[in-house]
Amino acid sequence: MIAEPRNASLSMATKRKYAEHAVTAIFEAMEHPHTSSNKLFLDESSCLMLSPDFCVLCEMYNCYPKEYLEYFMRAISLADAHAHKGLNLKYENFVFDFFMKIAAGFGRDSSLVPELSEEELDFYEVMAELPLKLYHIRSIEQRFLLLHEVYHLHFKTMNEP
Repeated sequence: MIAEPRNASLSMATKRKYAEHAVTAIFEAMEHPHTSSNKLFLDESSCLMLSPDFCVLCEMYNCYPKEYLEYFMRAISLADAHAHKGLNLKYENFVFDFFMKIAAGFGRDSSLVPELSEEELDFYEVMAELPLKLYHIRSIEQRFLLLHEVYHLHFKTMNEP
């Protein structure tokens, strides 16, 4: 039995539990032409585990998981978001906001301290100095180009063999 969504007396956890059961039932009952597996392989050794609700969403919109994820990932630009910081300009990008909530922990144990490599420590040092370089640049395009260059260089460093 699924509770009425308007029932204000139920906690968010209870509502989530009811919804999880409903989504699982839908997932098990439907055909899966776009999500034949709940795994999306990134390469030979790593994969993303797809949740039943994500698979149902993909099937409802007749879309493969990879296409869905790539569509939203194209909407995320750290350089664009950070170029707006400090200019008192409103930056609205719900995909970026959601991504940053996940990156900031989104329910994970925040007491865990990651071990950082020398390259990562160097990147954090560059990022700490960046606001000083950006302070006098008032053009969003120029700020974006500077930030894009920094992020791209770090990306290349991370992916070197």
